[in-house]
Amino acid sequence: MIILQLTLLVMFSVVGSGVSANSLFISPGTEKVNLGPHVSYLEDKKGNMSVRDVIHGDYYWVKSDKTTVNLGFTTSAYWFRVSIKNMNIGNGEWLLEESYALIDKLQLYVVSNGETVDYRESGDALPVSKRPVNHSRFLFPVLLPPNSVTDLYIRAENTEAMELTLRLWKEATFQVSDRQTFMVDGFFYGLFSVMALYNLVIFFSVKERAYVFYVFYVLASMFFIGTQKGHFFLWFYPESPLFHHYSIPVVTVMMMATILIFFEHFLEVRRAFPKVWVTLNSLMAAMVLMTFALPFVEYKLVISVVMVLLLILAVLSFFIVAKLALSGKRTAQVFLFGWLSLMVCGVFLTLAKLGYVRNEMIANYGLQVAFSFEIILFSLALSFRINEAKEAKVVAEALMEEERGGRIKAESQTLQKERELRRAKEDALEQQKKLNENLEHTVRERTIELEKTMEHLNKVNQELEELSVKDGLTGIFNRRYFDNKAEEEWDRAMRNPAMVSILLLDLDHFKAVNDTRGHQCGDKVLQVVARAIVDIACRPADVVARYGGEEFVVLLPSTTRDGAEHVAGLLVKHIADQRIMFEGKLVPVTVSIGLASVMPTISDKLDVLISGADDALYQSKENGRNRYTISTNS
Repeated sequence: MIILQLTLLVMFSVVGSGVSANSLFISPGTEKVNLGPHVSYLEDKKGNMSVRDVIHGDYYWVKSDKTTVNLGFTTSAYWFRVSIKNMNIGNGEWLLEESYALIDKLQLYVVSNGETVDYRESGDALPVSKRPVNHSRFLFPVLLPPNSVTDLYIRAENTEAMELTLRLWKEATFQVSDRQTFMVDGFFYGLFSVMALYNLVIFFSVKERAYVFYVFYVLASMFFIGTQKGHFFLWFYPESPLFHHYSIPVVTVMMMATILIFFEHFLEVRRAFPKVWVTLNSLMAAMVLMTFALPFVEYKLVISVVMVLLLILAVLSFFIVAKLALSGKRTAQVFLFGWLSLMVCGVFLTLAKLGYVRNEMIANYGLQVAFSFEIILFSLALSFRINEAKEAKVVAEALMEEERGGRIKAESQTLQKERELRRAKEDALEQQKKLNENLEHTVRERTIELEKTMEHLNKVNQELEELSVKDGLTGIFNRRYFDNKAEEEWDRAMRNPAMVSILLLDLDHFKAVNDTRGHQCGDKVLQVVARAIVDIACRPADVVARYGGEEFVVLLPSTTRDGAEHVAGLLVKHIADQRIMFEGKLVPVTVSIGLASVMPTISDKLDVLISGADDALYQSKENGRNRYTISTNS
């Protein structure tokens, strides 16, 4: 056997110039090979190169020296090739594995002597049923005949990071490894499920909302891992590649949103850092909105924006937690330790994927380990919070017990005082007998004083009644008084036929006075105008009232339209002549007036009169203001 192996080695050493000097030798007995350090890659910027072009064209291929070829986010297609010299003796059947489960499109060309002998395609842009092997990772059956040279050309396109970790397996070896991987993945999924269920049960016991948010975060983390590893695509929606494609950023955003909501509520960030809380929630809302834009905006643009927002959110959150932890908050310290552990695991995972750390466990299970460690620490932090609550409850109960003891002591003292008071009352009864003789005299004096007091109260009540119908700012009557008085005058005019007139006044451009000079200036204007109106409408029966805001109303009982028109003209001129000074500046004021007069009948209503005056007021404003207009219904 050794002689045969040496003979094969010599044969391959003299293969012609068509064989690359960098070819991978598969020695006898090999069961698994990492192809990464033996792969060369070529960028296809336009994505239009055929397999014949890359086989026979003269291109510069970049040699990889790492287990994982990671080219980051790119819009280009890439070709990867590896030349394999199989010195194994057997049927030559192998499995080619690409372990990164988020490659959109993979095309495998098996080439021998410059000609394609086999073609397979896979990727998460295709339904699982279209894959060569039904698996969460991408597997290709490859025939590598013994004592032969075979070239593998792989074309890859991806909207996520261009990351390839290629391995060759003997099928039996792969099955053993796959079962072990499945058991480990199942353990982690079970751990996540148990932690979620356990904390959900605690929530129903203690009614603390932080546990619900924690459960959401655990489930979101499990979905994130299941999506990253392709398990959920395989198990739940194998025929929906588009749904899987959009679920990747959605699940990522969901995971970040749930942990932010959890830590904001858990650490009471809104109370401690209100401005930062608003910023965090604004960024989170923007991140969520970006996911809704996925069907309408370029996928890579959405992913890029989401990643930037995620980075900003993570940095802000980290500093908040660090500040709370440094202030001595125990739960924040555990929280910080959990995030630091996640960051350390993330760094090691990245280094492992880039090939700088040669550790298969970190590369395959680093993500699960990081999240598992974090959720366990967060659960521990929640338990600390429960313990703190219990300690606070014990302290509160101790204070209540102390307070109860104080109440008992106080009640004892109260009883003692009651005894003393009873004795004092007995003494007082003796004295009361002596005082009864003077009581009748005192009652008569008090009765006289009471009568005087009642007279004073009646006078005060009358003054209060007047105040209740006066406007607090201008000192004239208010709207309520006007409504009552107008009804009285209207009824009187129907009983004893007489004309009733109403003037509705509105200050011109009063809003501009408030906006430019302030409300103090506006108040002064209202007071001056009110006095000016009272100066003109000064008959005993006239009623001047503030109708609302900058509006005034003048009720003129037993006044004809001509008389009301005379009053309106005087008011327009008199108010315009007012020189109102505020802060050394003249404030010009004019009014627009609507006039209505009517002889009430049984079929008429007071509202008709007021409505007519209001329409006339509107006409005055339309005609240029600083004037009066008589209602056409008068």
